Order: sequence, then structure tokens, then C-alpha cells
Amino acid sequence: MCYHHYNMPKRANKAATLRTREQIKQEVPRLYDLFWHECDTGRYFDFPLHQLSRKTLRPLDELLISGSKTVRFSYSDFIEQSAMALAANALADTLSNEGFANYFRFHIRNRDVGTAIRSFFRFLDQTTFHLYEHSDRKLLPKVSPRQVDFGKLETCFTKGVPKAAARVTVAAKAFLQAAKQSIPAAAWKLLRDFRNTDTHRYVVGIDHISYGFSRDDGDVRLHRQGRLMTIGDPDCKSRSYSLYGQPDIDFATMERFLRACMTNAKAIMIDLGRRRLLVSET
Repeated sequence: MCYHHYNMPKRANKAATLRTREQIKQEVPRLYDLFWHECDTGRYFDFPLHQLSRKTLRPLDELLISGSKTVRFSYSDFIEQSAMALAANALADTLSNEGFANYFRFHIRNRDVGTAIRSFFRFLDQTTFHLYEHSDRKLLPKVSPRQVDFGKLETCFTKGVPKAAARVTVAAKAFLQAAKQSIPAAAWKLLRDFRNTDTHRYVVGIDHISYGFSRDDGDVRLHRQGRLMTIGDPDCKSRSYSLYGQPDIDFATMERFLRACMTNAKAIMIDLGRRRLLVSET
């Protein structure tokens, strides 16, 4: 039985595919119950924001409102994608049919894990840009607006605190610290490598092998563990290829990443709201 697609594959058994779709539809309410449970348990959308009223049109207020909308949207995307990945895994664990359970693990769960990690870094990048604009672009004075991202902010602060408005500088420092809270340096590097590999090179295999054969040069893979054999010229990596028999990463590791990032993202939102650098509009 094929669980791989909602769309009808050309050579699929039509009756079997339709039965599978009915099975999936029957599980959707439970999937959303588990999704809402994740959101509610973490209280990820339960924090106050100052309401900024508009009496006159002021550029800084408008930038604050526009930037706040963007940050809230990107935060919501990340939390909801993470919660759906966790819900899909929890649902799969309750299903007795392993093949059917694997649909929720390897398609819904894994897809949303990859999307969530990308969304986390998008949230960090867009929050950085929001603070940059609110500082009148003094937060990263040597960086053009189209090159502003979280990595630039990290680099800037390692070289010394920028001479931006004190309020924004202090907030940016707290933001940097909160983003990595409880994530050791090696884990943070793995998280970044996951995002870059999954975005630019291949779909990272979580509990399964998605890209099992590759050239040995260019630092293509997330890591080189699980190598089964190498063929080609061992003295020339551009002519050397390896076959791998181990998944890139396990879901238990990704779950720890997701939960740490969800906690940190909420802490960022609370802190920015407390500083009135994140607002809602009346």
C-alpha cells in the first residue's frame, strides 16, 4: 500500500490509494488535537504586547508596527510547524499499522521538522532586521539593509558592541543570548548545518536515509558517519564516492532542538514585548 502521496500515482492501485486517503482523513482530527496540545502546553501564544495607538503618522512608530507584524508572523510559522512535527510523531506512535504510522513520521513529521528549522532562522533573521531598522540602521552600521541577518549580528557583537541607540543595543544583546539559551556550541553548529544542508543541498534524512551516495569532496554531507564503502580514487576526493548506511540524524535529537528553539523563541518575544520593541496595534 502506498502512503507516499495525496495525489494518485500513475501506477497506483486506485482502490488501495483511496482507502489510504480515508485512513489519513480519519486521523486528521487527532493530529490537530495533538498539535493544539503542543501549542497550549507551551503557552506559546500567551504573552502580552503593548498596544500602540496611532494619533499621528510617525515613521518610527510605523516601522515598529510593520516590523512587529513580521516578527509575529515568522514566530507563529515556526511554532506551528514545530508543533505539527511533534504532533505527527506523537500520532504515529499510537498507530498499530507501522506502514501507516511511517506516513506521519517520514512525510508529515520530517517535512515539518525541516520547515520549522528553516523558519526558526528566518525568525532570527527577521527579528534582527526589525531591531536594525528601529535603531535607524545604527545597530549594524557597516551592513547594507539587504545583507542584514542574524549571523551578521553575531559577528558584529563578537567584535564589540555597536554604538546604536542604547535601548536597541541592550535588546539585541539579550536577543542573541536568548536565541542560543540551553543550546551548546556544538549543538548550535549542528542546527545551522542541518538548516544549510536541508535548504541548499539535499533533504536531510531523519531516522531514514534520503541521500545515501555522494562525492567525498566539498563537505556536502551533514556528517560522514555511517560510511559503508568508498569507490573511486582514494587519493583524489573529487574522484572518490561513498555509500552511507546510517540516517543523517535521529528524531530524538531534532525533538530536543525543536523544544529548545521553541522555548527560546517565546523568551525572545516576551523580552521584546517587555521592552516595547514588539507591539500590537489598536
